[in-house]
Amino acid sequence: MKLSRSEHTSLLRIIVAYLIFGTLWIYTSDRVLAALVAEHDLRFLISVYKGILFILFSALLLYPLMLGYARRAKRAEEEARYHSKKLQLALNAARMGTFDMDTASRTVAWDENSLALFGVPADGRTTYEEVLKLIHPEDRHLIENATRQACDPASGSTFQLEYRVPMPDGTVRWLASRGQAYVEMENRSPPLRIIGINIDITERKQAEEELRESERRFRMIADLLPNLVWTATANGAVDFINRTFENYVGLKEHDNIAILAGIHPEDRMATEEKWLHSVETGDQYEVEHRIRRHDGDYRWHLCRSVPLRSRLGEIIKWYGTSTDIHDLKLALERIESILDSMSDGFIALDRQWRITYFNRRAEELTGMRARDMLGQTYWEKRPESSGSWIEEEYRRAMQTKEPASFHEYYSYQQEKKLFEVHIRPYADGMAIFFRDITEQKRTEEAMGRLAAIVDSAEDAIFSEDLNGIIQTWNKGAERLYGYPAEETLGRHVSMLFPPGLEQEGLEMVRKMREGIQDRFETVRLRKDGTTVPVELTLSPITDARGNIIGASKIVHNITERKQVERRLRYTIAALERSNRELQQFAYVASHDLQEPLRNVTRYVELLALKYRGLLDEKADRYIGFAVEGANRISALVNDILAFFELGSPTWNPAPVSMKEVAEKALEGVKQRLDEIGAVITMDALPRITGDMGQLVQLIRNLVENALSFRRKDVRPSVHISVSRLQHEWLFGVHDNGIGIESQYFDQIFVMFQRLNPRSRYPGTGMGLAICRKIVESHGGRIWVESTPGEGSTFWFTLPEEIRP
Repeated sequence: MKLSRSEHTSLLRIIVAYLIFGTLWIYTSDRVLAALVAEHDLRFLISVYKGILFILFSALLLYPLMLGYARRAKRAEEEARYHSKKLQLALNAARMGTFDMDTASRTVAWDENSLALFGVPADGRTTYEEVLKLIHPEDRHLIENATRQACDPASGSTFQLEYRVPMPDGTVRWLASRGQAYVEMENRSPPLRIIGINIDITERKQAEEELRESERRFRMIADLLPNLVWTATANGAVDFINRTFENYVGLKEHDNIAILAGIHPEDRMATEEKWLHSVETGDQYEVEHRIRRHDGDYRWHLCRSVPLRSRLGEIIKWYGTSTDIHDLKLALERIESILDSMSDGFIALDRQWRITYFNRRAEELTGMRARDMLGQTYWEKRPESSGSWIEEEYRRAMQTKEPASFHEYYSYQQEKKLFEVHIRPYADGMAIFFRDITEQKRTEEAMGRLAAIVDSAEDAIFSEDLNGIIQTWNKGAERLYGYPAEETLGRHVSMLFPPGLEQEGLEMVRKMREGIQDRFETVRLRKDGTTVPVELTLSPITDARGNIIGASKIVHNITERKQVERRLRYTIAALERSNRELQQFAYVASHDLQEPLRNVTRYVELLALKYRGLLDEKADRYIGFAVEGANRISALVNDILAFFELGSPTWNPAPVSMKEVAEKALEGVKQRLDEIGAVITMDALPRITGDMGQLVQLIRNLVENALSFRRKDVRPSVHISVSRLQHEWLFGVHDNGIGIESQYFDQIFVMFQRLNPRSRYPGTGMGLAICRKIVESHGGRIWVESTPGEGSTFWFTLPEEIRP
């Protein structure tokens, strides 16, 4: 047990005091005995007893001191064992082992954990040379360099390195060794010892490799995206911008200062504040600002960024995009300007009934401020309408997506106003248009019922009370129905209903009583017994107090429109029939060409085999031209047949594995792949609904296209990617070929269109046209993105399920 400095001092003091006391005791006692006792024997006896007494006194004095040291030694030993056990448990939990290297004897002592990490039998000591044999051959020099550096006092005596260890099962384990060299205290000079730990870092190395590969793929994909894509470190420093970003702003440097300088001066402060806030808090970053384009123009962008967190929740990366919203923002500003200049009030609601827009006229009509309404629930701001027929009408329109119109009373500044309300539902919510018709209704009441009827109107206009009794009848009604006014006034409106429409009459009465305005198409009965198709508009009539007293109806004769619609349907049917006949003709014509074409090809080839070399060189060349032309015509006819067979309505979609589709397509071009050494890779492809044969042809045509238009002296590479959209899959066939100029992106999908001479790139010009027809027949889209000299990507979408 080692003593502390204070314990050394205390012990030294006790020894010095003991020596002083002993010396004084011996000297004083001898002088006293010599003076008092003259007899020598007696003095000797007393001296003996005096020595025994001194020994007993010394024992009594030293016993407590030795007992305390013994107890402290035992306690220190127990604490050392306890801490050693804790250290071993920690090492086991962390998969760490310890080592002790003697540089003089060149031996290494390992604990059990280190033995397990190196995959060797449980023998705690081995030689330095045997350790080197366990290290990967490419990393052995690292061990030797680290050992020499640790033995050099000028380097700090630190032993630190990472290396690979081949395992008996054939795997490779990454280890990290950390240690410290020191000189043994006994001789205070070399030999040195190096003591440290061994750590298994295989998972960390694999994670680092996966992260590097993921980052490489991300940057490759990011360079293909049309958006501005960027990444930043955890502390907010931008460390990557994609090629689109570089080209857009004209920058090669992508530090924060350079990027911030490209933001409009009026937007920089808000942009920087929001970014610093997100970096500090980890909140999602979103800002709208103007970015200077390479030509000097500023355009609005929506910039968003989200953090990538580790398993411990720590931010390790920021990923962001900037989307050009300049045109959209200008359009929204124009729309807002139009909405604010409307004479009608306008309110927009989302599907949760939250108010998303409240125009200036709506503020004037309701007395409410837009800033108090936006984001609030409509029914919280209209409690008087909650639970009424008005709320039911709103909810019905929201659910059915059908427009509705009605009159609604609204109290404002102790005055009851009558609003004419029109509801127009849309996918994400509802638009409400309303206007104040209070004065209009007062004027109508003052003028009487007939003031609402325009007798000279071309359309039939009449009114009825709540019981369905006709009250007014204009000239247009006389012309439409054939009844003069005196034959209809006072009679029930059901006289105009053909048999079978009684339920429609009851529904109209219900809407009339509830004050619902409606417009629909129906059929009405004339006096001569014939029927006429009409468009009927139903509007409630109220008195000054807002009570519904009847309804007015405007009936428009749509006979001519219906005739036009019938003629249009007939024309469409004729066009479809003509298209089918054209397809059938092309199919039959192509099919009938096959037999004579095969005969021509066969005999020309026989002619070439039998007479090649017997005639002159010009004849051989002519025969070659004939063979080549016959083969090209045969290929063209086959492609035409394949194209028109795609229009057949007999195919039935079924669940299909796109992985199996790709494998079958690649089997068809395997020989060509092997000949040119192309590399084909693909993502994990999903199952969809489609026609197996057509999809195999689609993939094969796109792969053959990539192989045909490859670059010279560049190994062809084709990758099939897939990503999930909302209701469909987006597939991509990426190649590293010659690429396509952007002005030809649409032309290449047209039949017989070629961009390159047939002598360099053979083909019929039908392959991509067939691809487009296959994709469109499955309800998808196909397009191309390409950079000349770098390659092309053919994108196409396929729905998850083809609906009949």
